[in-house]
Amino acid sequence: MPKGKPTLNVLLTTLLLGLAGAVAAAEMYKWTDTDGNVHYSQSPPPQGQFQTLKPNASATTRPVQSDTAKTAIQPAEEAPQAVDPEQEKREQQRKQLEADIAEYNCAAAREQIEIYKNYKRIQDTQGNISVLSDEERAAKIKAAEKTIKKYCH
Repeated sequence: MPKGKPTLNVLLTTLLLGLAGAVAAAEMYKWTDTDGNVHYSQSPPPQGQFQTLKPNASATTRPVQSDTAKTAIQPAEEAPQAVDPEQEKREQQRKQLEADIAEYNCAAAREQIEIYKNYKRIQDTQGNISVLSDEERAAKIKAAEKTIKKYCH
């Protein structure tokens, strides 16, 4: 394939797409032939009856969505979902568990702030005692305040 051909294809495609708006605005003709086939064309048939179709102004500026496409989308958004009592119960339990966890985390963070503000010597869960510097205490207080913002409502 020659190098210039892809560029020519892109140019022709762009030109055709640019002309599509002008073509869409042109008059269209509809007629039925002697065999009963319906035809659409930009030029009227050489003989016989035809109907002139003129697109509305909005048809050239936005895509047309058929009524069936609109109704196909709407029921999924508007239809009430069947409520499964077991699923609803699990959802309530999940929400209650989340609320309990948030309450626990809130209380723990408030307690940590009080400890870090009042004590420099801290005992960890293994029983080891360490002395925190002022910078370490400030960092731990800041972390606990962030936890409070997240969990305390």
